[in-house]
Amino acid sequence: MVRALVVVSSALFVALSGELCLALAAEAPWQQRCEKYKDLTPPSADQPTAGEVAGPLKGCQSETLYYGIGMAADPAQARKCAFVEVAAGLEVFGGNDMLMVIYANGVGATRNLPLALHYACRLQGAQAEMEGRVQHLEKLLASSWSDHDFELCQDITSGYMMGHCAAHSERMAAVARAQRMQRIAAAMPVANQAAFARLQAASDGFIKARVEHEVDQSGTARGMFMVQEEGVLREDYLQMLEAFAKGKGHHYSEAEAKTKAADLGTLLRRIQEAEPEAQKGWGSVDANGIKQTQVAWIAYRDAFAAYASARDPRVNAGSVSTWLTAKRIHMLKSMSGY
Repeated sequence: MVRALVVVSSALFVALSGELCLALAAEAPWQQRCEKYKDLTPPSADQPTAGEVAGPLKGCQSETLYYGIGMAADPAQARKCAFVEVAAGLEVFGGNDMLMVIYANGVGATRNLPLALHYACRLQGAQAEMEGRVQHLEKLLASSWSDHDFELCQDITSGYMMGHCAAHSERMAAVARAQRMQRIAAAMPVANQAAFARLQAASDGFIKARVEHEVDQSGTARGMFMVQEEGVLREDYLQMLEAFAKGKGHHYSEAEAKTKAADLGTLLRRIQEAEPEAQKGWGSVDANGIKQTQVAWIAYRDAFAAYASARDPRVNAGSVSTWLTAKRIHMLKSMSGY
């Protein structure tokens, strides 16, 4: 009886000790855990030939190939391209980044999570980010994970990477927007093409001014905020074009137009007269930058009104201007807090 208890106690001690060792191993710094993966090498058959490097892979972008940004996706070619990028020292959605994603997901190469960890350990990033990514991949390895949705941006912690990840998302969204814009342009009557070209130029000018002068760039996440704002503005612009192409759009009376114009004027005066203390809450944005952006917005507003009324004689140019004025008021209120 006593011997049985001793055996059981010994077995329990061994089991608990094993669990403790596993727990301690999991808590070891990521640099130590990466030691077991540092000497792994990819299959030679996965790597590009010298002829491919000098030929079809010259100037390639693994991100574009893997995700099919503006082209048909080709993950296998993306894998080869990523090796070229590693040799060239290219990172962030290239080189080691993409090899990690490819081998983790088993898309473009046979799944190999230890090799994915090898590439994850070679990345440069914030300590918390590196720790989280290594831990994430090790959990996938331990659970025999078989999905295909592992992404570089799932474990980011820094403002620097937030900007890169936002830019990645925007690159993919821009492709779909470009296709929608092409449909609008293809259906454009010849008589409206000059007005449309002027509108395109005015829209680009306003968006550039808005992103440069009215987005707070004082923090480390400024890149993300700038990219996101540009995406929002371009999507809004495209939705308005699509609405007018279908004969739709907001309608405002003359009284409403006067009220909105007066509201915008009042808001702009408050911004220009704001005390320095009040402007501190705007971050890097200041009254002068808003004034510059307003000039670009007026050109955009007038070009849109001219295009919309020329595109469809039933459209009232003043109503279009008021719709854009309402949007501008919302932008400035959100930014200034007034």
